[in-house]
Amino acid sequence: MFKWCGEGDPTNYTPRNRSYISINSITNGRICPYLFNTISNIKYLTEFFYNCKGLNSYKIADKYYLIPPELFAEAKKVQRLANTFHGMYFDTTPDYSFLSRLTSTLDVRGIFACCMYQSAYSIANVF
Repeated sequence: MFKWCGEGDPTNYTPRNRSYISINSITNGRICPYLFNTISNIKYLTEFFYNCKGLNSYKIADKYYLIPPELFAEAKKVQRLANTFHGMYFDTTPDYSFLSRLTSTLDVRGIFACCMYQSAYSIANVF
């Protein structure tokens, strides 16, 4: 998954080129809650899950998650999530608790741009 990300900077996991988008758009399954645990020094995740419409939500204690609340538990240095979840499909009420683990100077431009929702959901008052 990290093969198509930035070169030379171990803190930058931004796609090197737009061909990464076509790879992401066919990604299926669910986001691993511990995906970033071994690379806790990451700072930039621009467009990381861009257009991942095939991701599935899962249930924990009567709550549904598409983005695991513990996704950034060990990656607390993340500063840029611009367009990271762009174009995703939310089939349940989104839970944004994963954002509380990150810095207050977070770049979130377009983080949920062009997302699709099964019902009328809102990202109001998230940031």
